[in-house]
Amino acid sequence: DVLRGLGAELEDVRVRPMQEYYDVKVVIAESELFAVHEGALRERPGDFGSDFLGRCTPACLITGIDYVQAQRERRVMLAEMAQVWDRFDLLVTAGTYGPAPRFDAHRTVSFWEKPAITTPFNVMGGQYRLQRKRTAAVHADRRTTLCRCGHTAGRCRL
Repeated sequence: DVLRGLGAELEDVRVRPMQEYYDVKVVIAESELFAVHEGALRERPGDFGSDFLGRCTPACLITGIDYVQAQRERRVMLAEMAQVWDRFDLLVTAGTYGPAPRFDAHRTVSFWEKPAITTPFNVMGGQYRLQRKRTAAVHADRRTTLCRCGHTAGRCRL
């Protein structure tokens, strides 16, 4: 309502379920994390904390085929999102993190249980910000210029 009140044109967008982005993210990120630390994990496993080991060592079960397939699927996801970015200047999504949990309440397994609201954007990386050279910002002072997209200023489609 606030954005609409400021003159933004709003429209709902549907993307893949977050779980699909999460599956791709985990296969790629955890495989790469394991690959970077594999030598040290073999030589000095005691140098690593239990949380890191709980996230990193299951990646040794991810095959090269899984990794390549995840990279291929990520390329498909990027192409799908390119169509979304062609239509919209800014994506706004709901999400609440709240205060950071207490250290003694942390469970390593929670990483593997469900995706976060930011997961699709993790998979997309910063490529769209860099490639499209398009920025969008809503001014807190409620001036008439709501956002700047490329070289033009004015109303943005959200």
